[in-house]
Amino acid sequence: KLETAEYTVTFHVGENSDTADIAYGTTLASTDIPAGLIPEGKLFDGFYTDAGCTTALTGTITGETDVYIALETIQYAITFHVDEQEETVDIDYGTTLTAANVPATLIPTGKTVEGLYTDEDCTEALTGTVTAEGDVYVNLETAQYTVTFHVGENSDTADIAYGTTLTTANVPAGLIPAGKEVEGLYTDAECTVALTGTVTEATNVYVKLATIEYTITFHA
Repeated sequence: KLETAEYTVTFHVGENSDTADIAYGTTLASTDIPAGLIPEGKLFDGFYTDAGCTTALTGTITGETDVYIALETIQYAITFHVDEQEETVDIDYGTTLTAANVPATLIPTGKTVEGLYTDEDCTEALTGTVTAEGDVYVNLETAQYTVTFHVGENSDTADIAYGTTLTTANVPAGLIPAGKEVEGLYTDAECTVALTGTVTEATNVYVKLATIEYTITFHA
């Protein structure tokens, strides 16, 4: 009476390995991999004959052998919501979501991501990592840009909200020497091109000063 010979196959996943007795002539499938060898968040991506997973395993089992398993990270569909808009993105298992994961098309000009939340009212902050499909609610705030104000050889910066029309009130007080007042704001160091429009990006502003004049009343 004969029976099919079985051979020990050693399955390798990174630094880990496990063995299974596989029948002669078997074409290996993912179901032959010992349970527990594939870590959570990973998927089987092929059998190989080398540790670098460059040469695919072909043929059937004819003797004891080592098999190397390539893995890929599971991705889950995450739907980002911004007000009435939404967009779905496939995100790797284990990812800690940040503002960088929010599709750029969902963020209006002049806005930036304040935080990610699990509820529509944006009261419960998102924590942990991606382990399943889910919904993420994005809270926005007005973007701020660094504006550098120049007065002669001196300069100072201020964070200014997108869309702000700059006025003398935005110039840092410490830049204006005693006896001087702001005459105007300009885009060039020579103060020949007046600043117009609103703040839409980080920018340099040149401040032109004038000497304050006071009315002196002489009494005889």
